[in-house]
Amino acid sequence: MKYRLVFWCVLPVFLLMLIFCVEGILHHHGETKSLETGSVVIPYTETIQKFYTKRQVQLGNRQRNGIYIGETALYALPNVLSEDALQQTANCINRFYDTYQISACIIAVPDAASFYTEDFPDGMPLVQQKPQIKQFYNAIDMHIRKTDAYYILEAEADDYIYYRTFPYWTSYGAYSVYRSAIQKLGFVPVSYDHYTISHVKNDARGTLYQLCQYESVMPDLIDIYENVDSNPTCKLTTYMLNGDCFQTDTLYDTEALKTEDAYRFYLGGEAPLQIVTTDVKNGKRLLVIKDAWANCMIPFLAQHYEEICLIDVQCGKKLTTLVPDISVYQQVLFLCHIDTYADTEQFEQVLVAE
Repeated sequence: MKYRLVFWCVLPVFLLMLIFCVEGILHHHGETKSLETGSVVIPYTETIQKFYTKRQVQLGNRQRNGIYIGETALYALPNVLSEDALQQTANCINRFYDTYQISACIIAVPDAASFYTEDFPDGMPLVQQKPQIKQFYNAIDMHIRKTDAYYILEAEADDYIYYRTFPYWTSYGAYSVYRSAIQKLGFVPVSYDHYTISHVKNDARGTLYQLCQYESVMPDLIDIYENVDSNPTCKLTTYMLNGDCFQTDTLYDTEALKTEDAYRFYLGGEAPLQIVTTDVKNGKRLLVIKDAWANCMIPFLAQHYEEICLIDVQCGKKLTTLVPDISVYQQVLFLCHIDTYADTEQFEQVLVAE
């Protein structure tokens, strides 16, 4: 009886010591994951992460590893961007336009946090991306058409336009902006009621989830939109950084659905150069300077072009090396997240000729 009493007296103390030790380890190491890649470099288990995050939320601390844990979604916290960097990137894009005189359109995509401020506590400082995007657009040459993704997404904010656990927009978010962008490129958008939508994965947990292991937020849906009237046949040729090249008969990588980064389902993930060819025999060719946010919009754009050349600006390969004859493309679309445009160095590395 005596030993049993001692055990029950000591157990709470032991558990408290264990909790504080775990919290100390996680607080010390918890910021070393990458928001972009979701790569894990911390030697603690998912179970401990889940326990720690749940306890922190119970204590009212909803920020973890650069994200905010909302009631219904996980949010990448917007960054403060350099006004000078945005201006310099705009100058770089303007010089590209002046050099090649290709009809151009540009889209800067904001984060989900911009539209769901009610999920954040009153008084919490939150970077406003709308003025950053406006400043960037004002610096872009007047002859380059701008698609106001912020305005479009703000109007659609009650719908499923952003993933709950990935730092990207959904296919519907991309479709909403496509409708405006494709008109600026001279085409009539395909109406929403002409699509059948298939959920190829209904339990996707993305990069934001991997960073905090918070299970109370619903998993995401990964969708395919198929035009019931005329769905083009597409081939995708991918050129990797290591020089490898491979071709597929689809824009979708089903193997990615089995991984922690199911968003790679669209186009198969990062590559410096990809060529989409379709059976839309209209002679129209589009050059896209992009980051990963563009990937789920490409199937919509492919309905209007015979060929689309995709250059991932974050891979840092020079455009003139990848595409020796830029003049074969009648149009160019710049499609990136606003943060990507703040990295002037990578745009200069890709766009500035030798």
